[in-house]
Amino acid sequence: MEASFTTLGRGHNAPCLPVSREEWLAARRDPKLADLCARINATDDPNRQRELKSQLPVWTPRCGAFKEHHRAEVDAVCPLDRLMFDIDVKGQTEHILTVLTDYNNEKYIGPFLVDLVEESVRHGTHVRVQKPEGMSPAEAQQQFAALVQLPVDLSVKNVAGCIYLVPESFVRYESPLFYAPNVIDPETWKQQERPSAVQATTVAASVDQVGNFPATYEGVAFTYVVDALTFGEAESRILEEMGKYVGGEIEVADLKIAQYKEIFFADSDLADKWYKAKLAFITIDEKTNKEKKTSVHYLVNAGNIDAAKKNVDDIMGESMIDYETKSLSETQIIDVFEYKLDTQSESK
Repeated sequence: MEASFTTLGRGHNAPCLPVSREEWLAARRDPKLADLCARINATDDPNRQRELKSQLPVWTPRCGAFKEHHRAEVDAVCPLDRLMFDIDVKGQTEHILTVLTDYNNEKYIGPFLVDLVEESVRHGTHVRVQKPEGMSPAEAQQQFAALVQLPVDLSVKNVAGCIYLVPESFVRYESPLFYAPNVIDPETWKQQERPSAVQATTVAASVDQVGNFPATYEGVAFTYVVDALTFGEAESRILEEMGKYVGGEIEVADLKIAQYKEIFFADSDLADKWYKAKLAFITIDEKTNKEKKTSVHYLVNAGNIDAAKKNVDDIMGESMIDYETKSLSETQIIDVFEYKLDTQSESK
């Protein structure tokens, strides 16, 4: 399979295909992308922001091709020797540019060769670097954070991880090396990073070409969570949402009530995974004066398991309830579609 410097898809739940430089630049320069980012930044409503973000294209900084265009670790056939650092603190892009040093006509931050610096959708900063030989992603994150003196997230730990595409005007530095990826041998990468298998079972789709994002899926299954009042409403909503990203037949293979009491969303461009959290709430039985634990499940949005745990602790820390996190595990869920009010009723 021909390697690319990245893959591009219509959203988190869409096929991701290798792209040429021309296709990449055309996507960056699409007026619809700039308009969508402007609308995201024009609202302070987190629900509206999530709705708009779901319409953004995504790209994979650490992989240039997937088997059958299926964005999953197990299907990564062209992993790249790149890492993507995310700085959530807003307004730090200029600081990052001042830290860059010149060497042999390239830009470096310490030992890291930098091929891209861009603002994220919400004006954080993304920095893509070539991974120094012999350095683990965790070691790289720690060293990079020390060099830039800012909190740095390595949410794209997963080689199949994606981030939102931003307009060309958001790009502050780009090296020619950005378009010349060094592909890692897949077997070597698997030994280094031990990818986990992910299977989904709810929605099966036979997908054909859609705009500039063709796909070759047939009968591939995915799992989604839909906030709805009835099964009929849930089925209609999933067909409506999936119709935005795929063409061809879409079959809802199964519907069942989810066991999650609440969903914890994350305001991060790199939060592309969903984790199941089992919490035990601790109370005192008034009759026996003994400790009593009640288990509740939550669905948590995050880029990795550490971020998921922090999301839980941040939200639960605002309450006065004693709790324990009994388990936290990655799910097969691709995306969550929140409850959608009737737009006609909203406009009246």
